[in-house]
Amino acid sequence: MGLPTGRPPYTLVAFASFAATNVLIAVVWEGLSQRLVGGALVLVLATYGLLRGVWLSWAFLTAVAAGNAIVAFFQWPAWPQATYIALINGVMLALLLNRPSWRHVRRGRPRLLARLG
Repeated sequence: MGLPTGRPPYTLVAFASFAATNVLIAVVWEGLSQRLVGGALVLVLATYGLLRGVWLSWAFLTAVAAGNAIVAFFQWPAWPQATYIALINGVMLALLLNRPSWRHVRRGRPRLLARLG
């Protein structure tokens, strides 16, 4: 089982566009910082792997988006920006967990995981 060779589905293209837009908005609002550049680099590399059909990239981005949404949900009353963080990560989760996205990266799973289900 190799990586998928076809075009990525539109849900993953929408995810990549959404992630790039979020990085650009963060750069405009916060300015360039070492933390922002490092986070953007990780997001860009994981998104590239996602578009190539790497299952581990999908699992990483799904875990990060779910974790961010949960933290923002529990920090909501004390942290005003938590609503936006939860909304952004909710959109990312919806795009990642959509059936075409999941099927695209499912073909790139490691052999052991492919045998299990």
